[in-house]
Amino acid sequence: AGEKVPADLRVLSTKDGKVDKSALTGEPDPIPLAVACTDRNHHETRNLAQFGTLLTEGEVVGLVVATGSKTTMGGISDMVQN
Repeated sequence: AGEKVPADLRVLSTKDGKVDKSALTGEPDPIPLAVACTDRNHHETRNLAQFGTLLTEGEVVGLVVATGSKTTMGGISDMVQN
């Protein structure tokens, strides 16, 4: 808990992991993470943790699926710049 997510991650395992996605979604409450896909929309599914969000509690092991400008946050940054 308290760690900033360093890249876009697919959750491989979690022990009560919750992430603060308010920087991306505006949702004020921490979102519980899950191993299984819970939504087709990659912004809504609970098996992804995006770069720049904050792990608020628990433990999470993930596989990096995107870094830099290829992350969700990087895509938002590119849209704003253009």
